[in-house]
Amino acid sequence: MPAPPSYGSDSDNVVAAAAAVEAQQAGTAPVWLLPSGDTTGVTDLANIQGLANMGIAVNLGPGVFWTDGPVVTPPSGRLILHGVKGATQSGSGAGENIGTVIKPTATWSAAGLPVTGVITAINGTGTGNTAIDEALDIRDLWIDGTSAPAGVDGISSWGAMNGLQICNTGIYKATGTGINIVKNANFTSANFTLGTYVSDVLIQSSAGWGAILSGSDGTWTNVHTQECLSGGIQVTGGHNQFIGCRPDLSGFVAGVPQGNQAPGWKIDQPGGGGFLDATMILGGSTQRNDGPGLLVTNSSANGTALRSPVVVTGATFDGDWVNGGAGAAGQGAIQVQGRNEVFLSNVCTFVHTEDVPGGCPDYGLSTQAIGSAPGSPISVIWQSGYINAIVGDILDSAGIGNSLRVGPNVTETIGSQLSNSVSQQFLAVQSVARLLFGAAGATDITLQRTATGQLQLISTASASPQLQLLASFSNATQALLQMINNAAGDLAFSAQVNGDSNSRYRVDSNGQTKWGSGAATQDCVLDRQAANIMEFTGCDLDIATAGRGLRIKEGANAKAGLITLVSGRATVSTTAVTANSRIILSSQTANSTTPGALRVSSMTAGKSFVIRSTSATDGSDVYWLIIEPG
Repeated sequence: MPAPPSYGSDSDNVVAAAAAVEAQQAGTAPVWLLPSGDTTGVTDLANIQGLANMGIAVNLGPGVFWTDGPVVTPPSGRLILHGVKGATQSGSGAGENIGTVIKPTATWSAAGLPVTGVITAINGTGTGNTAIDEALDIRDLWIDGTSAPAGVDGISSWGAMNGLQICNTGIYKATGTGINIVKNANFTSANFTLGTYVSDVLIQSSAGWGAILSGSDGTWTNVHTQECLSGGIQVTGGHNQFIGCRPDLSGFVAGVPQGNQAPGWKIDQPGGGGFLDATMILGGSTQRNDGPGLLVTNSSANGTALRSPVVVTGATFDGDWVNGGAGAAGQGAIQVQGRNEVFLSNVCTFVHTEDVPGGCPDYGLSTQAIGSAPGSPISVIWQSGYINAIVGDILDSAGIGNSLRVGPNVTETIGSQLSNSVSQQFLAVQSVARLLFGAAGATDITLQRTATGQLQLISTASASPQLQLLASFSNATQALLQMINNAAGDLAFSAQVNGDSNSRYRVDSNGQTKWGSGAATQDCVLDRQAANIMEFTGCDLDIATAGRGLRIKEGANAKAGLITLVSGRATVSTTAVTANSRIILSSQTANSTTPGALRVSSMTAGKSFVIRSTSATDGSDVYWLIIEPG
C-alpha cells in the first residue's frame, strides 16, 4: 500500500487542501500535513487553519509545527486535529519534541480572543453564545509551551462548546493553564461547555493550573497533572466524573516546593437550576502537593451558598501538605471549607517524608468555617478506608460535630501507633450499639449505650475496667478531665456500689463534696462557706487513727504559738485575733518557782492580745491557740 501524500511548505497549502478534499471525497487514505520548517509560526498556522476552515480533518505528521497564534474552531464547528503521538505517555520525554509537536513562538498572540489556548474551541470571536457540537477532537499531540509568552494555555474552550474530546495528548510548560474550560461571562445561561471527554492526558509544569473545568457532564480518565504551579485540577462545573486521575506535586517548580499551598484537587461547584449534580472522583491518587490533596471549598461571600455533593471512592492521598517543606500547618490531606457535603469511601491518606523531615500531612481530614456568615460543612462522611497522619486523624475546626462521621471500617496509624478504629468522639454517632476493644481477637473491654443519654464502660476480663487520661505535656490551666454542668448544684460526679439506691460519694457543680451510706441521701458535706472558709455540715470530724491529729501552722500572725512570760505578763502580736476570738492558754514549762493561773487580760482585734499570770514572778512558756466561733 503506498504511503499517503504529504504536504509541508506554504506554497503547497492550496494543493494540500485540494488533495485532501479529493482524497476524502474518494474515500482514500487521509492526507498528512508536515511541518514547513518556518519557525516564525506563520506558515504552519496558515496550513493547519486553512485545512480546518475547509472542513477537513487535519492529520499532522511528526516534527515541530510552530504557530504564532491559536488554532481555532472553524465556522462549521468541526475541528479535528490528529497527530502521530507526542511525548505524552510518561513525561520522561518532555521537551524532546518526539512525535507531533505544536509549539507557540515568542510572538504568539490570541488576536483579542477572550481565551488564549494554543488550540482554542470558540464560537467566532467569543461575542456569540451559540452551542457548537463536536467542537474539538484533539489526539496524539504534544503541545510544548517553552517558547510562548506568559499566560498562554495549552488548550482552551470558551462558552457553549459541546462535545470536546482530547485524547493521548501532552501539554508541557504551558505559561498559562494546561487545559482551560472557561465560561462565557457575556451570557447568563447556556454559557458553559457541555460534555468534555478527556483521556490519557499528561499536563506537566504549567505556570498556572494543570486543568480548570467550569463545564458540566464531563468524563476525565487517566489525566495526570504534575508540577503545575497554581494547582492540579480545579472544578467549578457540575456532574463531572474523574476516573483514575492524578494531580501530583502541585506548587512545585523543578522538584522544589514553592510554599504557595497549591492543592491537588480544588472543587468549588455551585448547585443550581434545581440540580445537585455531584462531582465524582473514582480511583486515582494525589502525591506530594504543596497544599491539600483535595480541597472542597465554598467561594461565596458568606460561605453558605448552595454547593453540589462531592463523592470520592477508592482514592489515595499521599504525602500532601508539603507547604514549602514546613509541613501541614495543622491541616488535613482532605480539607473541607464552608457549606459542602463530602462522602468518602475506601479512601486512604498516607504520610510521606520526602519533602518534610517530620512527615506530612498532620491530619487525614480537616474542616473549616469560611466566609462572612461564616459557612460550615453540612456533612462529611468517611465510610471506609485508612488514615495515616502525623498529629491526628480528624481536625474539626468548623465544629460540625455529629455531622462529621467516620465509619467503623476506617483504621488509622497516627505517628507510629496503630489503632483498630478511629479514636475520636465521632464514633458515638455510628449505627452500632457498642464498641469492642481487645487484643489477639479477644475482647476485654466494651463501651456501650445502656439507656437514654448513658454510656457504660464494661470489663469482660477478671480485672475491673480502667479509664486512663494521659497527658503528654504539662498544663497548669487546662484540666485533664473537666465536667461542665448547666447550673450550680447539678451532679458532676458520683460513685456507688452496685445495688446502692444512692451515691456514696458525689461532687456537685458548685464544689460541694458529699458522703453517705448508699442507702440514703448523703449526710456528710464539705463545702466552702465564704472566702477562705471551709465547713463540715451534718457530721462530726473523727480522727480515728491513733497517733494522728491536727496540725496548726505557727509563726508571725498565726492562730497558735508559744510565748514566754516576763514578770507574769506577755503581749502576743498577731493579726489573726478578732473581737470574737476564743483563746486557749496552757503553761508548757515551769521556769519559775511561783507559777500562777493564766488569763487573757485584753484583746485588740487585728493586732494583739495580753496574757497575765496571777503570779507577778511567773516566767513560764505559754502555748496559746485562737479559735473562732462557728
